[in-house]
Amino acid sequence: MEIDLWAEAIVFIDTGGSTTTTALRSGKYLRAIIDETMRSSPSTPAGGCRAQDPASIAKGEIFIVDGNVIPSGMQMGVTNYALQQDEKIFPEPYRFLPDKCQ
Repeated sequence: MEIDLWAEAIVFIDTGGSTTTTALRSGKYLRAIIDETMRSSPSTPAGGCRAQDPASIAKGEIFIVDGNVIPSGMQMGVTNYALQQDEKIFPEPYRFLPDKCQ
């Protein structure tokens, strides 16, 4: 991993020893490492919550999320960490593998 990142970084550095934001943004392996870091250690603990529209409640409509009926007034949410450690979505979720983010 370090060798791949170093090889990519060499391209970013100009002869003066500096780099630009534009050059860094073009780094596919650097981006994969950042994405995998954010997946394995999310910066926010919770994702968005879903709530039934008050107008829908007033009409007596059923609230369904992913095929599941949610009782009226029930609060629900999911943590980013739980989603990002799901083996169905991310094979070997507890291993740091930037290649799975490319």
